[in-house]
Amino acid sequence: MSVGKSQTLRGETLVEVAIAITVFCVVSVVSLTLMGQGIATTQSSLELTMARNEIDAQAEALRFIHNSFLAERELPENQQQYRSLWLRLTRTSRESSNGLANEPDKIAPFNGIPCQELYNKSDTSQKSIFHNKAFVLNTRLLEPEHNNFNFNGYFGSNAPDNNYTKLMDDIIVDSRVGEDKNKFSAAPLYPRLVFSRYGSSNSNQNSAAELQDDTDHLYRQVAKAEGIWVISVRDTTSSPKVATQAADTADFYDFHIRTCWYSPGHSVPSTIGTIVRLYNPEVVEGAK
Repeated sequence: MSVGKSQTLRGETLVEVAIAITVFCVVSVVSLTLMGQGIATTQSSLELTMARNEIDAQAEALRFIHNSFLAERELPENQQQYRSLWLRLTRTSRESSNGLANEPDKIAPFNGIPCQELYNKSDTSQKSIFHNKAFVLNTRLLEPEHNNFNFNGYFGSNAPDNNYTKLMDDIIVDSRVGEDKNKFSAAPLYPRLVFSRYGSSNSNQNSAAELQDDTDHLYRQVAKAEGIWVISVRDTTSSPKVATQAADTADFYDFHIRTCWYSPGHSVPSTIGTIVRLYNPEVVEGAK
C-alpha cells in the first residue's frame, strides 16, 4: 500500500506542475498582450497629439498671414510684406502662374486611401497631393521684417542684402516645385515637419530636433514634410454682395489641413484634418 500511494502522489505532483506551468504561461501571455496593447495605445495617443500640434501650427500660420495682410492693406502696396503670400495662397493657376488655390470639385477626400498612394508623383488623379497643389508653411520663417532676421546665419554665403522678399519665398513649401516636391513624403513615424540648415540635405534626427544651442536659428529650412499637407480651395458660389466685383472673386477660401500615417499595429491609415475658412477682405470691404 505504501508503494502504491507513493506512485500515486508522484503522478499527482507531475499533473500539478504541468497545470501550474500552463497557468503561468497563460498569465504571462495575457500580461504581455495587455502590456503591448497599453504601449500601442499610449504611442497612438502621443502620435495623435503630435499630429494635432502640427495641424494647429499650420492653422495659426494661415491666420497670421491673413491677419497681417488685413492689417497692411492701408499701406502702399510695396510696403505690404504679406500681400504676396496671401495672393499666392488664394489665386488659382489661371489667375497666377504660381497660384495654389483649387476649385472645390478638383480635390478628393483622403480617408481610406493608403498613405503611400497619396504621394505617388506619377499619379495624375485627384487623390494625389501633387495634383491638388499641396503645400506646407515654414512656421520658423514666418516673422515680421523688423525682427532683425539673421540673413547671414540662414542663407550663409548666399545671403541677400537684407532681401526680405527672398525670405518670404522660402515660407511656402510648394509640392509643384522640383526641389520642394521631393520634400513631401509619407510619415515613417507621425505627421511632422523636419527642419535642417539652409542649403543642407541633412534631415536626420539631430537636425530635426528642437536644438538647444546657439545655432537654433540656423535650423529653419524645411527638409521634409512627412504625412502632412495643406490644400487651398476657393469659394465658387456667386456673391451678390458686390455688383462690380469680378465674376471669379471668391467670398472666402477654405484651407484643408490633412495628415495621414500608420499607428502602431494598424494596417488602416490614421487620418485627421481640419478646415480653416478665411474670408476675402476685398469682398468684405465692398459689402460695407
